[in-house]
Amino acid sequence: MREGSSSDRPRSALVVVTDPAIRQLCRDMLGRVDFRVTNGVESGTAAIVQTREQHPDIILLSQQLSDVPAREAVKWLRSNRESAATPIIILGGEAGSEAAPGSKTVVLPRPITAARLYDALIQAFSSDPLMQGRLRQVTP
Repeated sequence: MREGSSSDRPRSALVVVTDPAIRQLCRDMLGRVDFRVTNGVESGTAAIVQTREQHPDIILLSQQLSDVPAREAVKWLRSNRESAATPIIILGGEAGSEAAPGSKTVVLPRPITAARLYDALIQAFSSDPLMQGRLRQVTP
């Protein structure tokens, strides 16, 4: 959870995923833990704008967005004070390109399955005991 946010407010997620099947998988998984999901954008630029406007609790990005690689969008998001600590999952990243522990950026290589997405969410929220509890109440 973002610093200073209330534990009882609805959680929000920004899903910036170009593949419709993976986008739906993300929506379904996040919906099971009561996230309000925003999607419909497929570019890094749009993700940055949406993040500024909505301040999501987590961001899921395709490895290659319509305008830039996800890593470029992540660099900007990490340099912005308001989104620097927001957990980010890069979907379809290359195996072996995992982010450093504690960075709040998780790389999920293909294939993207419900079970692997669930594990990535657990990892992304490793420092959030409330979210860990919510996630552990559902099964992938």
